[in-house]
Amino acid sequence: MFKNDSEIDCYHDLIFAEYMNLEGNAFVFEDKNSRLNNAQVLNICSKNGVNQNDLQRDGLLIEYPDGTFRTMHIDLVYRAINAKAASWSPKIPLEFKLVKPKEEMIPSFREHKLEELDAFLNLDKKSKDILIGALRDSGYGGLAHHQLHYLNEILTRQHRKMAG
Repeated sequence: MFKNDSEIDCYHDLIFAEYMNLEGNAFVFEDKNSRLNNAQVLNICSKNGVNQNDLQRDGLLIEYPDGTFRTMHIDLVYRAINAKAASWSPKIPLEFKLVKPKEEMIPSFREHKLEELDAFLNLDKKSKDILIGALRDSGYGGLAHHQLHYLNEILTRQHRKMAG
């Protein structure tokens, strides 16, 4: 889905902007001003160095017939609160509260570069080379601190089982 941290940051920025639009329009989802306009999308995508078409292709950004956009997450909320028993039946009245998204710190997955893992891993050279090679082949450039911590825990326990 996401190819890099920039796409994640961009998508989060789009969700925040869309929430602000909704809040500014009293959470009236049907109002086109509650959606993202093209200028907002272009501005946020360019700020993050992300191609808008990639987000649309991956289904993360949905274009409406009037040229406005919704993020996949807010579009799902809209669909959920506008549920109908059948296409011809009236909307099922649902009470909802859309909680303002909060910005959470996403760990850097490059705190420990793969080239530096050798010093942290309690393994023989052949096993280290295999593990680091497998991580590299899987697209990892490094690990976050918590990942390295738990990797060491797993390897240490495995080592104890083999020795015991």
